[in-house]
Amino acid sequence: MKKLLLIVFVLGVLATAPFIYERFSVEQANDTYEVVVPELHLQGFENWGLEEQQVMDHLKNAGVHAFAVEPETIDSLANSLALVYYDKHAFVQEHPDAALEFQNATGFFIAPTEGNDGLFEQTIAAFGPNIQQTTYTNEDGQPLYFIEGGQWQTEKPITYNMERIDQLKSEGFGIVLRISNAVDEYNNDLIDQMAQIRETYGADQVLFTGEKVLGMPKQQPVYNGDDSQKEDELERYTDFFKEQGFSVLQIEFYDQEGFQTYGYELGNRVLRLHSLDLYDNRPPESYIERAARGVKERNMRVLFVNMFDAGKLEAGSLTPEGMLQNSANTIRGIHQAIPDQFEHGKAQPFAEISQPIWAKLATVLAIAALTGLLLLELNKTLAYIGIAGIVLGGAAWAVLDIGLIAKALALFVGMIVPVAAVGQALNVKDKKDLILRYVIAAGLALAGSWIIVVLLYGNEFLVKIDEFRGVKILYVAPIVLIALYLLFKNRSWFGYFKEPVRYYQVVILVVIAAALSYYLMRSGNSASVSGIELQIRAALESLLYVRPRTKEFLIGYPIFIFAMYLVMKGHRLANVLYIGAVIGFMSLVNTFTHLHIPLGLSFLRVVYGLVFGLLIGLALIYVWKLAVKGYKRFLLPRWNR
Repeated sequence: MKKLLLIVFVLGVLATAPFIYERFSVEQANDTYEVVVPELHLQGFENWGLEEQQVMDHLKNAGVHAFAVEPETIDSLANSLALVYYDKHAFVQEHPDAALEFQNATGFFIAPTEGNDGLFEQTIAAFGPNIQQTTYTNEDGQPLYFIEGGQWQTEKPITYNMERIDQLKSEGFGIVLRISNAVDEYNNDLIDQMAQIRETYGADQVLFTGEKVLGMPKQQPVYNGDDSQKEDELERYTDFFKEQGFSVLQIEFYDQEGFQTYGYELGNRVLRLHSLDLYDNRPPESYIERAARGVKERNMRVLFVNMFDAGKLEAGSLTPEGMLQNSANTIRGIHQAIPDQFEHGKAQPFAEISQPIWAKLATVLAIAALTGLLLLELNKTLAYIGIAGIVLGGAAWAVLDIGLIAKALALFVGMIVPVAAVGQALNVKDKKDLILRYVIAAGLALAGSWIIVVLLYGNEFLVKIDEFRGVKILYVAPIVLIALYLLFKNRSWFGYFKEPVRYYQVVILVVIAAALSYYLMRSGNSASVSGIELQIRAALESLLYVRPRTKEFLIGYPIFIFAMYLVMKGHRLANVLYIGAVIGFMSLVNTFTHLHIPLGLSFLRVVYGLVFGLLIGLALIYVWKLAVKGYKRFLLPRWNR
């Protein structure tokens, strides 16, 4: 029975090898990243007296590839003097006789400027019934128009500045189109304009602004619709973007409501974006390090660099020339820090990856066989029940494509594989067997990770539209399971509670307590890290390309090696150390549950951890031998007097 299950497990894993290779190849082929800066920041430097050509030349030489362009708004048109803006207070001061007429009205006034008639007509059309011409004029004799609504109306997108886009393209820059959710039936021509820009200038990347993507319901009083309208709007816009061949940019660490819908509907046309604010009071090295790590380790393909801060200029801490030079130097440093395997240019989406139903079924059989192998150690009937449950649930996922089942299976594998890796080493015969058990444990953990990668397979996981669920459970469950398993296999342990405590037992318990305490402190994204450790991490990354995980090579693996040595020497309670050892293999599996991290990089990280962990474990054995010799030679004789 065990041999049959082992054969099924191995064959099930190997059958999915083409898909591991496919994902690795897709990640390796997508090696182009781009640096994008806001076009508004270009205007910012111009407003502070720098020549436009000077700024663009600096940015081009620094390696900026594209500008993110937003549609014109009342605010931007007023700043560029394409129209004149009056708030209600200023209007009433100029026209006191109108105070009574507009005393209960909420809104503001605009007037056209000479030479911008066409743009002003677009503005009127964009506000529909919310704008009306008044009987009043400004000091230049231009008619005043009243726009009803709050200040949010000044940020409503009106039209893209085609002349500006043409100018930027002529300078050799790409265009990323930014769009907010403030689009309604009156300014919906913007969407057709986006299609025109994509066709004319190749601008096929879209970056949403604000907390909600285009098509989500707006806040009152802008939106008065219901959920059905929300679904219709989202479907309309996602269909449009899909038909036009647009890609959407996903901002890391910033969840925009509704973005997941775009991610699923557009399939592989999602690019990951990491945003950097060069003036949020961090050292320049931190921006360079963050950007390089994002491209290398998290599949970031767009770096959005906020390079201008008017507040710093107003405070006098920087001059415009100094800020421009500093921004250019930082961008240049980012390019230098990113490994040579990546090139700078226009970022492209990952090629589409998918798997047929037979591959899913092969994965299910592998999980069922692994489950059976583990449960056979406990009870034969229980093993049959476990196998049947996995086959039925897995078949439902494979046939009906129920994603929740796939995630549940992935979590299940992540929980049991570390236990299997450690549990197979409860009996160690000699030194060769110790090394063999270590290799087998690593192989089992890697095989389990392989299964998780194939279970959660698709572009939505590659770019973190969707992800592995249950990381917190994965941190704790293997420790609990291995403890229960050890108690089941060593029921005689309960008798030790009646015996006197020995020194080596205290040492073992102290090691376990220290390891678990350190593990709990270091688990999760919010764990604190000392300055010295940050320097060590940076040095390891510089030397090794990617640093191994501390929980693996400093805790889990050395404890595992040491535990197997003590088991080999016949220490009765040495198996207790396996509770700490399971942390290393849990961390190995956890590495591969970060599905947005390139497979090759995760594998390299794991190999480093296994090699260094083995060496440190062997060193720990050597130190233990010295300690035992010292104990027998110096301490034991004194205690026996």
